[in-house]
Amino acid sequence: MRSKALDKIIAILAGIAIWAYVISVLDPIATNTIRAVPVQLVNVESMESAGLAIAGSGEYTVDVVVGGSRSDVKAVATTDLIATADLSGLHIGQNYITVSVTAPDNITVNEVRTQNIQVYVDSAVSSEKDLKIFTANLPEQQELGAIEAGTKTIVVSGAQSLVEKVTSVQATIDAAALNTDEVSTQSINVVPIDAEGNKVIGVKLSQEQVNIKAVLYNLKEVALNVPVEGELNDHVSLLSEIVPSSVVIKGPSLLLADIWQIQTSPIDKTQITETCSIPLEFALPEGIELAHNSRNLTADYEIKGRSEKHLTFTAGDIVFVNATADMNINMPEGLELTFSVYTDEANAFDESSVDIYVDLANLAEGSHEVGIASIEIPEFEDVIIENDLKQVKLKIKLSKN
Repeated sequence: MRSKALDKIIAILAGIAIWAYVISVLDPIATNTIRAVPVQLVNVESMESAGLAIAGSGEYTVDVVVGGSRSDVKAVATTDLIATADLSGLHIGQNYITVSVTAPDNITVNEVRTQNIQVYVDSAVSSEKDLKIFTANLPEQQELGAIEAGTKTIVVSGAQSLVEKVTSVQATIDAAALNTDEVSTQSINVVPIDAEGNKVIGVKLSQEQVNIKAVLYNLKEVALNVPVEGELNDHVSLLSEIVPSSVVIKGPSLLLADIWQIQTSPIDKTQITETCSIPLEFALPEGIELAHNSRNLTADYEIKGRSEKHLTFTAGDIVFVNATADMNINMPEGLELTFSVYTDEANAFDESSVDIYVDLANLAEGSHEVGIASIEIPEFEDVIIENDLKQVKLKIKLSKN
């Protein structure tokens, strides 16, 4: 009598035989989903001739469910399917275009996911953008120098909304490929960049690469001599003056070795009338360049404008020292003084802002010319008295008990 184990083995072998027969002889119908089939856009020329462009990468994919015999379906690859979408008749804004898929003769297309793809269309424009050169893998105390690019600008084309995002086209030089003091040329890929430094997808460039000649230079910090000529005019006051005393330069090592100071064009202080930063103009020896962080050095002046204020003081505005109780004091002509004050304080500056002291010690009844003992201006800063301190003409009359 056969064992149960033998029966099980026979059953398994029979199942395998039946399965092999079905697969090899009957080859049943099956389905399979082919993912990420790229969509080819057709009639692009008609859209471009209408002055339109896709506001996006223009790259679309769909998933396709195919059917056929099990063996045929299993053999289908992405490249066996052709997905197309027609761009003719589109308008500015949101559009939906239908994707059509063709397959080999022995394969049927059962379903396209998603068959209607969303496409945004905008006006097609072109704009010239500046080429900006950056550096990667830059060693410490070195910078690129003697940079010459094959072009200063690159034309960016595409949907208006995308082109307007592009602030510049960036080329990045790998400093690791350069040698110190040896000029070389690299062909660099260029990338459209937005204001935040991100790559803008979906635009076309007039050229994909640019040839850039450059050299790796050492840096050196040297003294900076900034001649300053003249004086500020009387209508302004200097609150602060900051003039750089050093500058970082770059260039061939042999030239750097002999340079210890750089001079600038002189600064004319007579032309300074308000707070300002004056860009420095450098007299650089031939073959020497400014380091990146020294290109925008300035001499900084903080200035306050001044105005003249003419005031007339009467006896009631004067502090008479050593005046006795029986003195009646009169100033027939008054006292006229001119002050130079900050312009933004001029309106608030009047006779009450000034304390004038006149000493009447040992003066008898009658007319006198008395010198001003002192003038104090406690609530205002940097007030200048334009007059020479003159005599005060006054009359003293003693009252009788």
